[in-house]
Amino acid sequence: MAPIRYEVPRLRLRIAEEPYKSALLNVMRMSSLEGLLGHYLADSAFTQTIARSEGARRNTDDHTEAEFAFARSSGSSESLDLRALMELAHARQQDRPSLSGEPLDWEQVAAHLRAREYIERLRSLQPTEAAALDGLWHLQRHESPEAAAALESAFRRLHDDPWPSHQIM
Repeated sequence: MAPIRYEVPRLRLRIAEEPYKSALLNVMRMSSLEGLLGHYLADSAFTQTIARSEGARRNTDDHTEAEFAFARSSGSSESLDLRALMELAHARQQDRPSLSGEPLDWEQVAAHLRAREYIERLRSLQPTEAAALDGLWHLQRHESPEAAAALESAFRRLHDDPWPSHQIM
């Protein structure tokens, strides 16, 4: 099976129109292709390798392996280690999609991923600070709607949380 190939200009146009524009903004708090690809895990060759290693197990309407596995793992302390999968895909050089049409700023994708990871880790410890940093992060990228939503959230949280760092706020 040939790898899936994505056209960069077409993806940029698609994420700029509804309902994708609102979905990316409201669910993932981003509006750029680089931000979206910061969440890319692995290419189709990687997933095909994983599927082959699982053997003949297939998920069909009559044999719902994935649904039962999900139900069995629900509430379990064990979870899929996405970081390990990302590291394996990176080591195999299968961590980027096949793209065409125009170059993509991969350094911006990597920076997005690092910043987002930090903010998300902070969110469980200091949600007000994380919301403020999220807003500043979007402001630096001239993503005004995302910045406004995140900063508004931070300011609302200040009513109940008097302890965020004054350097961040």
